[in-house]
Amino acid sequence: MNNNPHISIVSPVYKAEKSIEKLVDEIQKTMLLINCNYEIILVDDRSPDNCWDVMQKISEKHKEVKSIRLSKNFGENPAIMAGLTYAKGDWIVIYKISLKKY
Repeated sequence: MNNNPHISIVSPVYKAEKSIEKLVDEIQKTMLLINCNYEIILVDDRSPDNCWDVMQKISEKHKEVKSIRLSKNFGENPAIMAGLTYAKGDWIVIYKISLKKY
């Protein structure tokens, strides 16, 4: 089986430290059902919370997860573009973590 990812999932991350692990878990469950090679690219847009530490721990634990940290907060679209630059999959999915304030 080819080791190159068939699907790349790119997700910009900002103020989402409590959601990242759940996001990765749900993506991994779905990819197991599909049964194809994949990678998850998380892009920290210099979030003021603990996102980067959480992302690094996840990347160390799961070889298919790659974490990128931008030099400053550029915004969602540049964070997505940075993730697309690193994506190696035949197909690319962009998944934005949505945080609603109630």
